[in-house]
Amino acid sequence: MFKFNTTTTEEDYLIFNLFHLKKSAYGKNVWLLMRLLPLFLFVILGVTTYMECGFSYDFFADMVLLFIICGAFELLTPAFMKIVTKSHIRSLKKKGKPGYSETSVLEFCEDKFSEKAPERYAEHLYKDIERVYVYGAGYIYIYVNAQMAYVMSFDCFDSETHRSEFLAFLETKGAKAEYYK
Repeated sequence: MFKFNTTTTEEDYLIFNLFHLKKSAYGKNVWLLMRLLPLFLFVILGVTTYMECGFSYDFFADMVLLFIICGAFELLTPAFMKIVTKSHIRSLKKKGKPGYSETSVLEFCEDKFSEKAPERYAEHLYKDIERVYVYGAGYIYIYVNAQMAYVMSFDCFDSETHRSEFLAFLETKGAKAEYYK
């Protein structure tokens, strides 16, 4: 049996949400849309400019300007997504409905695991675990559905050996971890 006292900060939750945006099917679609939209606009404006000017100096000047704008948008997309996500988390917190528990106790028994938090109690069977991600040098995300995961900071563990034993335990329950940097 494993028992962990977890603490999740707003920053931890932000990192989780950004990870989720990059790795989930929904998040990948959002990222793809955010990256293809400027390119699509670039092509439309390029065709429109060509129809008006032909291959003239104005056409090439407009194309260079559009290319710079498209490139800037591409470079700023990750920062924009972070700002929007952070704003959403703060909005939920102001409404008194944060998407995470600041403190909770996660218990992993032989047949099930549970979360005890001040605002809720939840129990799951190990077959409910959809994915386990080990992210960077700091987090384990245990997904129980497409939108919800338990966020465990590496601070929950006594040592790296303890963390490895826990991940091996989850693997015996059918939840193999995937590692991302």
